Amino acid sequence: MHWPSEHVEEVGTLAPAAPKVRRVSGGPSKVTYGLLGVVAVLIVVVGVLLLGGDLFNQTPQNDLERDHRMLVEALRDNPDNPGVLMTLAEVEYEMGRKRDAMDRAARASEVASATPGINVRYAQLLMLEERFEEAEAAANKEIEIAGTRSGHPYFILAQVLRAQGRLDEAIAQVEIAIRIDYYAADMKILYGDMLVEADRKDEAIDQYNEALRYLPDDPRIVKALESLGVTVAPSDGSNPHAPVGPSEEMTVPVDELIDGLFENQQP
Repeated sequence: MHWPSEHVEEVGTLAPAAPKVRRVSGGPSKVTYGLLGVVAVLIVVVGVLLLGGDLFNQTPQNDLERDHRMLVEALRDNPDNPGVLMTLAEVEYEMGRKRDAMDRAARASEVASATPGINVRYAQLLMLEERFEEAEAAANKEIEIAGTRSGHPYFILAQVLRAQGRLDEAIAQVEIAIRIDYYAADMKILYGDMLVEADRKDEAIDQYNEALRYLPDDPRIVKALESLGVTVAPSDGSNPHAPVGPSEEMTVPVDELIDGLFENQQP
């Protein structure tokens, strides 16, 4: 078995020189036998761990592994919690364990019932896998549950429809999304892109300029406008509006997220 050099160095520090045992007249003392026993046990334990390959696998190597371990532990006590299932699916997908991820995501959707926010995340994973018909069904299921409380499901549905070449339907959905979440700049960027495809360039320019108000100097917007012959002057760096919308990443630590998932289940 090959060990990374840093691990080999660590092995040398795990077993310091055995303590010198003080000899007592009349034969070895009970203390002597006790210390020898402890050393023997330590040697056996370290040997077993080395042979089993588990000595250095007990500590997660990165944040993803740490999050994965915490979520797996949470799932043992709550096997049908859709929030834990879906978050674990997303972590596993990022780890490259796509089959496990999609199985868990499907299970999360199955047990979600009327829980909002689960099926739209399932739709996003399905879209990454180019399973567009299933993604469309998941997005529509989310819309049935959430209604117009959020524009995000419509935003995802618009992308799914666009990927299938159904541009007019996609534009209709992103327009709904923007009516719900007017300040979501990423929705306006997507809307502008679709309008360009539909040869509605003047309307696209309006959407890009509107998005630029919330995301000054965003390279996607600048490039899109310049491709339409619009020169974009650099901003002064200020952003009068905090960008909001589906592009924002979740920054809540997984341990806090898990606590939040269970706080409403306490007796």
